[in-house]
Amino acid sequence: MSNMLERLYPLSKLFHTETRLAPLTDLMMREAGQLLKAENGVLVLFDADGKFTNIFTWKLSSINTDDENWHLWLYSSVISLTYHTQRVVIIPNISVDPRWGNHVFQTNLPQNGSALALPLIYKNDVIGVMVFLHPQIGHFENDLTPLPEELGVLCAGHLHTALLLRWAGGEDVRDKLEQAQLQRDLSAMIYHDLRIPLQTLRASTTKLAELLANHDDFNILNLLQINIRSVRQLRRLVDNLLDMERLENGDTFIKQDWANLHDIMTHAIDLVQPLALEANQHFQFILADNLPPLMVDADMILRVIVNLIENALKYTPTGGNITIGARIKDGMAWVNVQDTGNGIPKDMQQSIFDKFSRAHQHSTTHKSIGLGLTFCRLAVQAHGGDIWVESEIGKGSNFIFTLPLPFSTTSTDNIKPSSSSDELASTA
Repeated sequence: MSNMLERLYPLSKLFHTETRLAPLTDLMMREAGQLLKAENGVLVLFDADGKFTNIFTWKLSSINTDDENWHLWLYSSVISLTYHTQRVVIIPNISVDPRWGNHVFQTNLPQNGSALALPLIYKNDVIGVMVFLHPQIGHFENDLTPLPEELGVLCAGHLHTALLLRWAGGEDVRDKLEQAQLQRDLSAMIYHDLRIPLQTLRASTTKLAELLANHDDFNILNLLQINIRSVRQLRRLVDNLLDMERLENGDTFIKQDWANLHDIMTHAIDLVQPLALEANQHFQFILADNLPPLMVDADMILRVIVNLIENALKYTPTGGNITIGARIKDGMAWVNVQDTGNGIPKDMQQSIFDKFSRAHQHSTTHKSIGLGLTFCRLAVQAHGGDIWVESEIGKGSNFIFTLPLPFSTTSTDNIKPSSSSDELASTA
């Protein structure tokens, strides 16, 4: 939903006003229920072993949560289904749908109407399940997603903080936990919400370029191509920021599959080639002959290489050279991007991979927030590799990262490259 941020951000601010578990759950159920236009609901919290620890009801005061039938219903109903699938479950008619649970008649729960269950996921673990009810059949059949999913993530973060505070029993950590959680919630919502208008902008601009493909004015076509490239850059930036948040939180979400490193690097060159042409900079592509397929998240590694090349373009003077290469060494695939810029001081070569850090040599001429190299480090390390820079002032910089091979191999440091001087983009 394009207005998701407008709907969820006020809730995040409101949830920060309460960190005690019971009052917080009451607040969440009421506000989330009103947002979904529900009549009542249930919240169940689980421990690390999948056993329920707390049960909270909203407008269901007649429920006896200590009753054995209630426990049977929990483990055989939509609660269990949502917990195990980690997905939003919508039941249009609970009176005929077996997902509602076989023991519902002994629990005093509603037996008619519709239900929506959403998982509360924190760092890939389901810490709870919210179930909302409405007496009208089909009430939750509207196009609600991705609202319930984002709502579940938001509530899970605040509940996790409340559980930590209850376990720690200390007030001194509350402010820090709240501030950190607010930053994570706000960042995640912004990143997610930016994707929708960017996708719309990209699709509409691409369609406009197709409609004007035969236009007589070349400047119009050129401007459209610039817009398309800019939208792609923004989308990569948003994806990088979102992935950084998830990688820093320890989420294991990367989708690894067999990929050809040559294809990934060629695609990266295609994406950044217009920037090199504008700056009159030259590419050299040096790739070893016998690189095996790698088991990687191809999109993420593509963005790593694009980041490194764009960084090299930024700090290489007009008419400079940028070399992109790959080889096998010490049982790893080595990828490097080398520029002919001013170089990076020795004392900055480690810290430039930290968030919000930049080399002093560059900060006066190129303004940025210093997140691109941080994403590269996190993405490469998530694949089991490493990344570093070799640089001398006045002699340029060589950024190198490694990726594990799918099988053990001997060092092939002297592999003959497929091309020692294959210029893919040159304005000379």
